Amino acid sequence: MRILRSIATIALTTLAAATAFAQGSISDLPRRETLIVENPEGTIKNAGWFNIWAINAGGQSTGLHQLAMDTFWYIDPERGLKEVWDNSLAADKPRYNADFTEMTVKLRPGIFWSDGVEFSADDVVYTIQTPMKTNGLRWSAAVQVNVADITATDRHTVVFKLKRPNSRFHALFTVRWNAMWMMPKHVFEKGGDLVKFAQYYPQKVRCCCRNALGQLCCWLADANPIGGGHPCYQPLGGGCFCADR
Repeated sequence: MRILRSIATIALTTLAAATAFAQGSISDLPRRETLIVENPEGTIKNAGWFNIWAINAGGQSTGLHQLAMDTFWYIDPERGLKEVWDNSLAADKPRYNADFTEMTVKLRPGIFWSDGVEFSADDVVYTIQTPMKTNGLRWSAAVQVNVADITATDRHTVVFKLKRPNSRFHALFTVRWNAMWMMPKHVFEKGGDLVKFAQYYPQKVRCCCRNALGQLCCWLADANPIGGGHPCYQPLGGGCFCADR
């Protein structure tokens, strides 16, 4: 019993010291500049891995898709039956042909990746074509089962040709908790084997517009618009509203 008490004391002391060290390492950060994100997964399996399209390579619910990723649409179930739809990277709701074998998506202009490269239809085409020809990515099966082809008719329009009628194909890109996120083509096309590509510096989606002084104003896209709306609808300094550009 005495030995067990000694072991327990050592364990508690070690835990307290580790906790104090962890708290001390961030104690100098101002609270107003600190965002604390809950990690429901517990310990992050691979803290340097940000390729969310690979399976079981890193954390999936650690703030990455909530704060950095984006896709076409969001659904807010807390709004009841009306006004539940939010256009995000898409400028409007999906458009299907008569037999639901084609879906057209109009993209919102003025969206940039965090390195300044503009988001466009090229990114969407790459996001779909990559899992079409690559097995083992997170959405490979869903894309290969549904998509026959995808084309960009202009810089802000993409057309999906489906293998069979599917009136709910848009659900793949509609967030309730998760969805198929867009890939930065200019980063991933240089990544080699994307199943093993870590993407150590993740590219985040930004919304940009010009203010009254002609300055380009950008801010990170809110990947969870519930309660505050999409950031492209929020006012910026200088009387700039992206929604009215």
